[in-house]
Amino acid sequence: MTVVTRGDSKPYEDHPAWRKAKHLFMDRGRDPDFEKKIAQINPDIAIDLIGFQLEDTRKMVEALKETDCSHFLYYSSCWTHGMGEILPADPDSLTKEPICDYGREKFRTELYLKEEYRKNGFPSTVIMPGQILGPGYTIISPWAIATLRPAQMIADGEEIKLPNSGMETLHHVHGEDVAQLFMKAVKHRNQALGEIFTRKAVSRLLYGMAKLL
Repeated sequence: MTVVTRGDSKPYEDHPAWRKAKHLFMDRGRDPDFEKKIAQINPDIAIDLIGFQLEDTRKMVEALKETDCSHFLYYSSCWTHGMGEILPADPDSLTKEPICDYGREKFRTELYLKEEYRKNGFPSTVIMPGQILGPGYTIISPWAIATLRPAQMIADGEEIKLPNSGMETLHHVHGEDVAQLFMKAVKHRNQALGEIFTRKAVSRLLYGMAKLL
């Protein structure tokens, strides 16, 4: 297994598997040959956790087409749903309305990968996690940002104000559950190719999260 990162920061959780992995340090944003160098590894399975722009994914796909890669897994986001009209949201919807550049680029990339699979048989799978929590992460709070302050204020008996009357939806998911979804997609490759999967735990409104705390 080869792990590509920008630096040598420690993983959120230590595990013997990390010590067995080969570590390469490359910066996608600064290295014009990034995709070429990934292709030179000739991966059987490639998991892209840092693809934020459609053009970056397009270059990666073209590079991997020249390799023996049998499965490319792309990390998308629940932010592609944007202004949803129906719950639960359909991960395969072609009419998502993301409300920020991050979500729009992720959605454009989803559509591109589905088209690449349909037209050219490129072996891709898209995973759409919710808002990740677990060791190393600060949970998304009732203020819809990564801060523990409202939890402390509630514990101290103080009043907090919720954006949009607390009606926005949070989609928390544990990092281990996201990892398991990637592994299951790899294990069941034939069923996962060309598909988009979402992974969330129980969705709560900001108001529901505040009450839980």
